[in-house]
Amino acid sequence: QVFNETDFLQHALWHVLDPTHPRHDRELYERYAGRIRDFYRRVDAMIGEVVEMAGGEASIIVISDHGHGPLHEFIHANN
Repeated sequence: QVFNETDFLQHALWHVLDPTHPRHDRELYERYAGRIRDFYRRVDAMIGEVVEMAGGEASIIVISDHGHGPLHEFIHANN
């Protein structure tokens, strides 16, 4: 299973959760932080279901194509 949405959330909404980010807005945090965390809880629950269905003998690998951290500016060179 691939969860592309986690990548999108990290890229687009990091500033909402990170109070040290220059674009952080307390009002956006209060409005959306709970929803963002709920989404990650749902993803975690789905991974738990996969692990349970796979059984104790299965090897489960959770991997990302890159890490995440604050992003202050970016450019889409291919656009």
